[in-house]
Amino acid sequence: MIRKLNRIFQDYMREKRLAFGKKIWDKKAEKFPIKQGKFLEENNIKSILFLRYDGKIGDMVVNTLMFREIKKNYPDIKIGVVARSGASQILRNNTYVDNIYNYIKKKNEIKKLAGKIAEEKYDLLIDFSEMLRVNQMMFINKCQAKFNMGLNRENWEMFDISYDMPKGNFHISELYKKVLNILGIENVSIDYDLHFSAEEKEIVEHQARVIFNAMNKTVKCVRNLPEFEKFNFIASKFDCTAHLARMDFVKDMNNNFYLVEINADTPCAIPETFYGNFVYTQDKETQKRINGELASVFARLSKNDDDFFVFAANEEYQEDWYNAKYLYENFKYNFPKLKSALASLADLEVFDDGVYLYGKKIDILYRLHPVEMLMEDTSADGYPVGRKLIELHNEGKVVLVNSPEAIIMQ
Repeated sequence: MIRKLNRIFQDYMREKRLAFGKKIWDKKAEKFPIKQGKFLEENNIKSILFLRYDGKIGDMVVNTLMFREIKKNYPDIKIGVVARSGASQILRNNTYVDNIYNYIKKKNEIKKLAGKIAEEKYDLLIDFSEMLRVNQMMFINKCQAKFNMGLNRENWEMFDISYDMPKGNFHISELYKKVLNILGIENVSIDYDLHFSAEEKEIVEHQARVIFNAMNKTVKCVRNLPEFEKFNFIASKFDCTAHLARMDFVKDMNNNFYLVEINADTPCAIPETFYGNFVYTQDKETQKRINGELASVFARLSKNDDDFFVFAANEEYQEDWYNAKYLYENFKYNFPKLKSALASLADLEVFDDGVYLYGKKIDILYRLHPVEMLMEDTSADGYPVGRKLIELHNEGKVVLVNSPEAIIMQ
Protein backbone atom coordinates (compact mmCIF):
# COMPACT_ATOMS: atom_id res chain seq x y z
CA MET A 1 0.00 0.00 0.00
CA ILE A 2 2.85 2.39 0.94
CA ARG A 3 4.62 1.61 -2.38
CA LYS A 4 1.44 2.33 -4.33
CA LEU A 5 0.93 5.67 -2.56
CA ASN A 6 4.58 6.57 -3.13
CA ARG A 7 4.25 5.79 -6.85
CA ILE A 8 1.11 7.97 -7.11
CA PHE A 9 2.93 10.77 -5.28
CA GLN A 10 6.03 10.49 -7.51
CA ASP A 11 3.90 10.56 -10.67
CA TYR A 12 2.11 13.65 -9.38
CA MET A 13 5.39 15.39 -8.50
CA ARG A 14 6.94 14.45 -11.87
CA GLU A 15 4.17 16.26 -13.71
CA LYS A 16 4.66 19.30 -11.46
CA ARG A 17 8.46 19.26 -11.95
CA LEU A 18 8.14 19.02 -15.74
CA ALA A 19 5.56 21.82 -15.84
CA PHE A 20 7.77 23.99 -13.66
CA GLY A 21 10.85 23.19 -15.77
CA LYS A 22 8.99 24.05 -18.97
CA LYS A 23 7.97 27.38 -17.47
CA ILE A 24 11.61 28.23 -16.68
CA TRP A 25 13.42 26.90 -19.78
CA ASP A 26 10.88 26.96 -22.60
CA LYS A 27 11.98 30.27 -24.10
CA LYS A 28 14.30 31.54 -26.80
CA ALA A 29 16.25 34.78 -26.82
CA GLU A 30 15.77 35.24 -30.55
CA LYS A 31 13.45 33.64 -33.08
CA PHE A 32 14.55 33.49 -36.71
CA PRO A 33 12.10 33.34 -39.63
CA ILE A 34 12.06 30.00 -41.48
CA LYS A 35 12.38 30.24 -45.25
CA GLN A 36 10.32 27.76 -47.23
CA GLY A 37 11.79 25.23 -49.69
CA LYS A 38 14.71 22.91 -49.02
CA PHE A 39 15.27 23.74 -45.37
CA LEU A 40 19.04 23.21 -45.19
CA GLU A 41 19.72 25.25 -48.31
CA GLU A 42 17.18 28.03 -47.91
CA ASN A 43 18.10 28.67 -44.27
CA ASN A 44 21.85 28.50 -44.86
CA ILE A 45 22.44 25.62 -42.40
CA LYS A 46 26.17 25.05 -41.95
CA SER A 47 26.12 22.91 -38.79
CA ILE A 48 23.74 20.41 -37.17
CA LEU A 49 23.75 19.09 -33.60
CA PHE A 50 22.04 15.74 -32.91
CA LEU A 51 20.95 15.02 -29.34
CA ARG A 52 21.26 11.32 -28.46
CA TYR A 53 21.68 11.58 -24.71
CA ASP A 54 19.37 8.59 -24.07
CA GLY A 55 22.32 6.16 -24.43
CA LYS A 56 20.33 3.73 -26.63
CA ILE A 57 22.87 1.81 -28.71
CA GLY A 58 20.33 0.37 -31.17
CA ASP A 59 18.84 3.78 -31.96
CA MET A 60 22.33 5.22 -32.44
CA VAL A 61 23.16 2.47 -34.95
CA VAL A 62 20.05 3.35 -36.96
CA ASN A 63 20.78 7.07 -36.53
CA THR A 64 23.98 6.65 -38.55
CA LEU A 65 21.93 6.66 -41.75
CA MET A 66 21.06 10.33 -41.09
CA PHE A 67 24.70 11.41 -40.78
CA ARG A 68 25.59 9.69 -44.05
CA GLU A 69 22.62 11.03 -46.01
CA ILE A 70 23.27 14.61 -44.86
CA LYS A 71 26.97 14.46 -45.70
CA LYS A 72 26.21 12.79 -49.04
CA ASN A 73 24.04 15.73 -50.05
CA TYR A 74 25.82 18.49 -48.12
CA PRO A 75 29.44 17.43 -47.50
CA ASP A 76 30.42 20.79 -45.97
CA ILE A 77 27.82 20.72 -43.18
CA LYS A 78 29.40 20.13 -39.76
CA ILE A 79 27.73 17.33 -37.77
CA GLY A 80 27.98 17.11 -34.00
CA VAL A 81 26.41 14.38 -31.83
CA VAL A 82 25.73 14.52 -28.11
CA ALA A 83 25.94 10.91 -26.91
CA ARG A 84 26.20 8.95 -23.70
CA SER A 85 28.04 5.81 -22.52
CA GLY A 86 28.30 2.89 -24.99
CA ALA A 87 26.30 4.65 -27.70
CA SER A 88 29.17 7.08 -28.29
CA GLN A 89 31.43 4.12 -29.16
CA ILE A 90 29.26 3.48 -32.24
CA LEU A 91 30.53 6.76 -33.67
CA ARG A 92 34.23 6.47 -32.85
CA ASN A 93 35.35 5.84 -36.42
CA ASN A 94 32.38 7.40 -38.23
CA THR A 95 33.80 9.70 -40.90
CA TYR A 96 30.48 11.53 -41.28
CA VAL A 97 30.53 12.83 -37.69
CA ASP A 98 32.79 15.81 -36.99
CA ASN A 99 32.32 16.19 -33.22
CA ILE A 100 31.20 13.78 -30.48
CA TYR A 101 30.19 15.33 -27.14
CA ASN A 102 30.03 13.14 -24.03
CA TYR A 103 26.82 13.75 -22.03
CA ILE A 104 27.21 13.23 -18.26
CA LYS A 105 23.98 13.26 -16.23
CA LYS A 106 25.10 15.80 -13.63
CA LYS A 107 23.67 19.31 -13.65
CA ASN A 108 27.05 21.08 -13.54
CA GLU A 109 28.46 18.87 -16.31
CA ILE A 110 25.37 19.46 -18.44
CA LYS A 111 25.73 23.25 -18.03
CA LYS A 112 29.44 23.08 -18.86
CA LEU A 113 28.81 21.02 -22.02
CA ALA A 114 25.97 23.32 -23.14
CA GLY A 115 28.26 26.33 -22.71
CA LYS A 116 30.95 24.70 -24.84
CA ILE A 117 28.41 23.86 -27.58
CA ALA A 118 26.92 27.38 -27.48
CA GLU A 119 30.36 28.80 -28.33
CA GLU A 120 30.35 26.73 -31.54
CA LYS A 121 27.09 28.37 -32.68
CA TYR A 122 25.20 25.44 -34.23
CA ASP A 123 22.59 26.39 -36.82
CA LEU A 124 20.25 23.47 -36.18
CA LEU A 125 19.65 21.26 -33.13
CA ILE A 126 17.62 18.04 -33.55
CA ASP A 127 16.18 16.30 -30.50
CA PHE A 128 14.50 12.86 -30.58
CA SER A 129 13.08 12.69 -27.04
CA GLU A 130 9.43 11.77 -26.59
CA MET A 131 9.47 13.33 -23.12
CA LEU A 132 11.89 16.07 -22.08
CA ARG A 133 13.21 16.02 -18.52
CA VAL A 134 14.06 19.31 -16.82
CA ASN A 135 17.83 18.92 -17.30
CA GLN A 136 17.27 18.24 -21.00
CA MET A 137 15.12 21.37 -21.32
CA MET A 138 17.90 23.37 -19.68
CA PHE A 139 20.51 21.79 -21.96
CA ILE A 140 18.63 22.60 -25.19
CA ASN A 141 17.99 26.15 -24.01
CA LYS A 142 21.66 26.76 -23.15
CA CYS A 143 23.01 25.23 -26.41
CA GLN A 144 21.58 28.35 -28.12
CA ALA A 145 21.21 26.83 -31.60
CA LYS A 146 19.70 29.08 -34.26
CA PHE A 147 16.87 26.57 -34.91
CA ASN A 148 15.62 23.80 -32.58
CA MET A 149 13.73 20.80 -33.96
CA GLY A 150 11.89 18.24 -31.80
CA LEU A 151 9.25 15.53 -31.64
CA ASN A 152 5.69 16.80 -31.06
CA ARG A 153 6.86 20.26 -29.94
CA GLU A 154 4.14 22.41 -31.57
CA ASN A 155 3.34 24.24 -28.31
CA TRP A 156 6.91 24.91 -27.22
CA GLU A 157 8.54 28.33 -27.48
CA MET A 158 12.15 27.15 -27.76
CA PHE A 159 11.37 24.78 -30.64
CA ASP A 160 11.11 26.23 -34.14
CA ILE A 161 10.23 23.00 -36.00
CA SER A 162 8.08 20.11 -34.81
CA TYR A 163 7.76 16.67 -36.39
CA ASP A 164 5.52 13.75 -35.48
CA MET A 165 5.75 9.97 -35.59
CA PRO A 166 4.90 8.10 -38.82
CA LYS A 167 1.44 6.49 -38.76
CA GLY A 168 0.82 2.84 -37.76
CA ASN A 169 3.51 0.26 -37.03
CA PHE A 170 6.89 1.49 -38.22
CA HIS A 171 10.61 0.92 -37.82
CA ILE A 172 12.59 3.75 -36.21
CA SER A 173 14.43 4.25 -39.52
CA GLU A 174 11.15 5.55 -41.00
CA LEU A 175 11.10 8.32 -38.40
CA TYR A 176 14.66 9.36 -39.29
CA LYS A 177 13.77 9.26 -42.98
CA LYS A 178 10.83 11.56 -42.28
CA VAL A 179 13.09 14.06 -40.48
CA LEU A 180 15.50 14.03 -43.44
CA ASN A 181 12.58 14.71 -45.79
CA ILE A 182 11.61 17.74 -43.69
CA LEU A 183 15.19 18.98 -44.04
CA GLY A 184 14.81 18.72 -47.83
CA ILE A 185 16.70 15.45 -48.40
CA GLU A 186 14.85 12.99 -50.67
CA ASN A 187 15.64 9.49 -52.02
CA VAL A 188 16.99 8.43 -48.64
CA SER A 189 18.79 5.10 -48.17
CA ILE A 190 17.90 3.60 -44.77
CA ASP A 191 20.97 1.34 -44.64
CA TYR A 192 22.95 1.79 -41.43
CA ASP A 193 26.55 2.98 -41.49
CA LEU A 194 28.93 1.26 -39.07
CA HIS A 195 32.59 2.17 -39.18
CA PHE A 196 35.47 0.07 -37.85
CA SER A 197 39.13 0.93 -37.98
CA ALA A 198 41.59 -1.34 -39.81
CA GLU A 199 43.26 -1.96 -36.45
CA GLU A 200 39.98 -3.15 -34.84
CA LYS A 201 39.28 -5.46 -37.77
CA GLU A 202 42.79 -6.93 -37.49
CA ILE A 203 42.41 -7.47 -33.73
CA VAL A 204 39.09 -9.34 -34.09
CA GLU A 205 40.37 -11.48 -36.97
CA HIS A 206 43.47 -12.41 -34.94
CA GLN A 207 41.41 -13.21 -31.82
CA ALA A 208 39.00 -15.32 -33.89
CA ARG A 209 41.85 -17.40 -35.34
CA VAL A 210 43.55 -17.91 -31.96
CA ILE A 211 40.32 -18.83 -30.14
CA PHE A 212 39.09 -21.14 -32.90
CA ASN A 213 42.41 -23.05 -33.01
CA ALA A 214 42.44 -23.32 -29.21
CA MET A 215 38.86 -24.63 -29.21
CA ASN A 216 39.70 -27.14 -31.94
CA LYS A 217 42.48 -28.57 -29.77
CA THR A 218 40.25 -28.57 -26.70
CA VAL A 219 37.49 -30.49 -28.50
CA LYS A 220 39.96 -33.16 -29.59
CA CYS A 221 41.18 -33.52 -26.00
CA VAL A 222 37.83 -33.68 -24.23
CA ARG A 223 35.66 -35.71 -26.61
CA ASN A 224 37.10 -39.01 -25.33
CA LEU A 225 36.74 -38.17 -21.62
CA PRO A 226 34.15 -40.09 -19.53
CA GLU A 227 32.12 -36.91 -19.05
CA PHE A 228 31.53 -36.85 -22.83
CA GLU A 229 30.31 -40.44 -23.17
CA LYS A 230 27.00 -39.16 -24.49
CA PHE A 231 28.95 -37.95 -27.53
CA ASN A 232 30.54 -41.35 -28.22
CA PHE A 233 28.60 -41.51 -31.50
CA ILE A 234 30.99 -38.88 -32.84
CA ALA A 235 33.96 -40.26 -34.71
CA SER A 236 37.37 -39.07 -33.51
CA LYS A 237 39.11 -39.49 -36.88
CA PHE A 238 38.28 -36.04 -38.20
CA ASP A 239 40.81 -33.23 -37.74
CA CYS A 240 38.40 -30.34 -38.27
CA THR A 241 35.68 -29.95 -35.64
CA ALA A 242 33.82 -27.20 -37.53
CA HIS A 243 34.00 -26.02 -41.13
CA LEU A 244 31.67 -23.07 -40.61
CA ALA A 245 31.01 -21.23 -37.34
CA ARG A 246 29.77 -17.80 -36.31
CA MET A 247 31.70 -16.05 -33.55
CA ASP A 248 30.07 -13.14 -31.72
CA PHE A 249 32.32 -10.50 -30.17
CA VAL A 250 31.45 -7.51 -28.01
CA LYS A 251 33.59 -4.46 -27.34
CA ASP A 252 33.75 -2.88 -23.88
CA MET A 253 34.25 0.78 -23.00
CA ASN A 254 38.02 0.26 -22.91
CA ASN A 255 38.00 -1.02 -26.52
CA ASN A 256 38.70 -4.64 -25.52
CA PHE A 257 36.97 -7.36 -27.57
CA TYR A 258 35.44 -10.44 -25.93
CA LEU A 259 33.95 -13.58 -27.47
CA VAL A 260 30.45 -14.16 -26.07
CA GLU A 261 29.29 -17.04 -28.27
CA ILE A 262 30.48 -19.45 -30.91
CA ASN A 263 27.69 -21.01 -32.93
CA ALA A 264 29.41 -23.98 -34.54
CA ASP A 265 26.72 -26.66 -34.82
CA THR A 266 24.04 -24.77 -36.75
CA PRO A 267 25.32 -21.23 -37.28
CA CYS A 268 22.48 -18.85 -38.06
CA ALA A 269 22.42 -15.08 -38.69
CA ILE A 270 24.73 -15.63 -41.66
CA PRO A 271 22.83 -13.29 -44.05
CA GLU A 272 22.79 -10.63 -41.30
CA THR A 273 26.52 -11.10 -40.64
CA PHE A 274 27.41 -10.72 -44.29
CA TYR A 275 25.09 -7.74 -44.62
CA GLY A 276 27.15 -6.26 -41.75
CA ASN A 277 30.30 -6.93 -43.77
CA PHE A 278 28.85 -4.97 -46.66
CA VAL A 279 27.98 -2.06 -44.40
CA TYR A 280 31.62 -2.11 -43.30
CA THR A 281 32.92 -2.08 -46.86
CA GLN A 282 31.09 -0.57 -49.83
CA ASP A 283 33.79 -1.79 -52.22
CA LYS A 284 32.17 -4.25 -54.66
CA GLU A 285 35.37 -6.23 -55.23
CA THR A 286 35.83 -6.72 -51.49
CA GLN A 287 32.21 -7.84 -51.14
CA LYS A 288 32.70 -10.32 -53.98
CA ARG A 289 35.86 -11.68 -52.37
CA ILE A 290 34.17 -12.09 -48.95
CA ASN A 291 31.23 -14.04 -50.40
CA GLY A 292 33.65 -16.05 -52.53
CA GLU A 293 35.54 -17.10 -49.40
CA LEU A 294 32.26 -18.20 -47.81
CA ALA A 295 31.38 -20.33 -50.86
CA SER A 296 34.88 -21.85 -50.85
CA VAL A 297 34.23 -23.39 -47.43
CA PHE A 298 31.87 -25.81 -49.19
CA ALA A 299 33.77 -26.21 -52.45
CA ARG A 300 36.93 -27.33 -50.61
CA LEU A 301 35.07 -30.40 -49.34
CA SER A 302 34.55 -31.65 -52.89
CA LYS A 303 36.72 -34.49 -54.21
CA ASN A 304 35.53 -34.41 -57.82
CA ASP A 305 33.40 -32.35 -60.16
CA ASP A 306 30.45 -34.77 -59.98
CA ASP A 307 29.84 -34.25 -56.24
CA PHE A 308 26.30 -33.26 -55.34
CA PHE A 309 25.92 -30.47 -52.73
CA VAL A 310 22.65 -30.05 -50.84
CA PHE A 311 21.71 -27.22 -48.45
CA ALA A 312 18.87 -28.42 -46.22
CA ALA A 313 16.72 -26.75 -43.56
CA ASN A 314 13.20 -26.77 -42.19
CA GLU A 315 11.21 -24.81 -44.78
CA GLU A 316 8.57 -23.88 -42.21
CA TYR A 317 11.12 -22.15 -39.95
CA GLN A 318 11.99 -18.94 -41.80
CA GLU A 319 15.25 -18.08 -40.04
CA ASP A 320 16.75 -21.50 -40.80
CA TRP A 321 15.38 -21.58 -44.33
CA TYR A 322 16.72 -18.17 -45.34
CA ASN A 323 20.13 -18.98 -43.87
CA ALA A 324 20.32 -22.15 -45.97
CA LYS A 325 18.94 -20.28 -48.99
CA TYR A 326 21.58 -17.54 -48.68
CA LEU A 327 24.39 -20.12 -48.50
CA TYR A 328 22.97 -22.08 -51.44
CA GLU A 329 22.50 -19.04 -53.69
CA ASN A 330 25.95 -17.72 -52.83
CA PHE A 331 27.50 -21.13 -53.57
CA LYS A 332 25.59 -21.41 -56.85
CA TYR A 333 26.77 -17.94 -57.90
CA ASN A 334 30.43 -18.61 -57.13
CA PHE A 335 30.57 -22.23 -58.32
CA PRO A 336 27.90 -22.53 -61.04
CA LYS A 337 29.46 -25.68 -62.56
CA LEU A 338 29.15 -27.73 -59.35
CA LYS A 339 25.88 -29.59 -58.82
CA SER A 340 23.86 -28.17 -55.93
CA ALA A 341 20.32 -27.92 -54.59
CA LEU A 342 18.30 -26.26 -51.84
CA ALA A 343 16.03 -28.73 -50.05
CA SER A 344 13.61 -29.10 -47.20
CA LEU A 345 14.73 -31.52 -44.48
CA ALA A 346 11.48 -33.40 -45.03
CA ASP A 347 12.57 -34.30 -48.59
CA LEU A 348 15.78 -36.04 -47.54
CA GLU A 349 15.84 -39.86 -47.45
CA VAL A 350 18.35 -41.80 -45.33
CA PHE A 351 19.33 -45.36 -46.28
CA ASP A 352 22.12 -47.71 -45.24
CA ASP A 353 24.32 -46.65 -48.15
CA GLY A 354 23.81 -42.88 -48.02
CA VAL A 355 21.51 -39.84 -48.02
CA TYR A 356 19.31 -39.07 -51.04
CA LEU A 357 17.31 -36.18 -52.47
CA TYR A 358 14.67 -37.24 -55.00
CA GLY A 359 16.59 -40.44 -55.69
CA LYS A 360 19.96 -38.70 -56.21
CA LYS A 361 22.76 -39.53 -53.76
CA ILE A 362 24.11 -36.55 -51.78
CA ASP A 363 27.87 -36.22 -51.39
CA ILE A 364 28.09 -33.06 -49.28
CA LEU A 365 25.23 -31.99 -47.01
CA TYR A 366 24.79 -28.75 -45.12
CA ARG A 367 22.11 -29.43 -42.52
CA LEU A 368 20.55 -26.61 -40.52
CA HIS A 369 19.24 -29.02 -37.91
CA PRO A 370 20.82 -29.23 -34.42
CA VAL A 371 22.59 -32.41 -33.31
CA GLU A 372 20.40 -32.73 -30.21
CA MET A 373 17.33 -32.93 -32.49
CA LEU A 374 19.14 -35.12 -35.00
CA MET A 375 19.86 -37.71 -32.30
CA GLU A 376 16.12 -38.03 -31.57
CA ASP A 377 14.89 -38.11 -35.19
CA THR A 378 13.10 -41.30 -36.23
CA SER A 379 10.99 -42.22 -39.23
CA ALA A 380 7.31 -43.15 -39.01
CA ASP A 381 8.27 -46.83 -38.72
CA GLY A 382 10.81 -46.14 -35.94
CA TYR A 383 14.02 -46.12 -38.04
CA PRO A 384 16.63 -43.83 -36.32
CA VAL A 385 17.29 -41.59 -39.34
CA GLY A 386 19.19 -38.97 -37.32
CA ARG A 387 21.63 -41.43 -35.76
CA LYS A 388 22.00 -43.10 -39.13
CA LEU A 389 22.93 -39.79 -40.76
CA ILE A 390 25.71 -39.29 -38.19
CA GLU A 391 26.85 -42.88 -38.74
CA LEU A 392 27.01 -42.32 -42.52
CA HIS A 393 29.14 -39.23 -41.87
CA ASN A 394 31.48 -41.24 -39.62
CA GLU A 395 31.79 -43.92 -42.33
CA GLY A 396 32.58 -41.32 -45.02
CA LYS A 397 29.41 -42.06 -47.02
CA VAL A 398 28.29 -38.43 -46.78
CA VAL A 399 30.19 -35.31 -45.75
CA LEU A 400 28.35 -33.15 -43.24
CA VAL A 401 29.56 -29.57 -43.59
CA ASN A 402 28.72 -28.72 -40.00
CA SER A 403 29.89 -32.04 -38.63
CA PRO A 404 28.52 -33.49 -35.36
CA GLU A 405 31.81 -32.71 -33.59
CA ALA A 406 30.83 -29.03 -33.75
CA ILE A 407 28.28 -29.51 -30.95
CA ILE A 408 31.13 -30.02 -28.45
CA MET A 409 32.77 -26.77 -29.51
CA GLN A 410 29.47 -24.93 -29.23
